[in-house]
Amino acid sequence: MSECDGGCFDLRVDERHCGGCNQPCVDGESCEANMCGCTDMLCDDGCIDTTIDRSNCGGCDVQCAPDQVCVDSECVGTCPESQTICGEACVDTTVNVLHCGACDQPCVSGQACLAGDCVAG
Repeated sequence: MSECDGGCFDLRVDERHCGGCNQPCVDGESCEANMCGCTDMLCDDGCIDTTIDRSNCGGCDVQCAPDQVCVDSECVGTCPESQTICGEACVDTTVNVLHCGACDQPCVSGQACLAGDCVAG
């Protein structure tokens, strides 16, 4: 453990202090063995979750059609049962804190989404 900004951090795995104090990993990266790296696939656009990204569905530069979404690395025209298209992704609005109960209905910080309602976490 190392002291950074008045706190103790494991620089080998801490994404805000990876390999040294105040050396954050960028979005989509994790810290392992003192180094930031992609947790998803590394494409030209950066670290991409190719299981849900419409522009990189199943692999880098694999585009879904405008009326499709990327689900489990495949371009599909509809979401799986119990999910809703919100923007460019299929989400479960009963548990998603950014789309709780409906698309673009976020819960406030610290709240959880339970059965489509924001509740204290």
